Amino acid sequence: MLKKIFTIIATFSILSALMMGCEKEVLKSRSINDADHYIQNNISQMNWKTFKQLTSSNATITKDDFIKLKSNLSQNKSAYFFTSNSTLKVYNYNSSNHIIYISKWVDEKGLTKLKSVEFLN
Repeated sequence: MLKKIFTIIATFSILSALMMGCEKEVLKSRSINDADHYIQNNISQMNWKTFKQLTSSNATITKDDFIKLKSNLSQNKSAYFFTSNSTLKVYNYNSSNHIIYISKWVDEKGLTKLKSVEFLN
């Protein structure tokens, strides 16, 4: 009986550790749309360190840009977007047809990484 309880506790501990580790792993995107949607859907729970993992090695994004993007997305959910695959840019608009931001992406070792964010307001 004691052996069964120990086995159950050990199994639960291992599963908990695995699940907690997965929460800290950011998405490794292979398309611009997936990467942009991931940021829109998860930025409210991100800190700068986590967000930085989504950026390219030559990104021009600052911590202030991250804070502004986080604030803009909390106030204006992206209603629709236009993707330019030739320039690797995503233009995000709100429901009033005003652009929220433009994101520029690069392919880095087979993964889509954020290079820059431009705010027009």
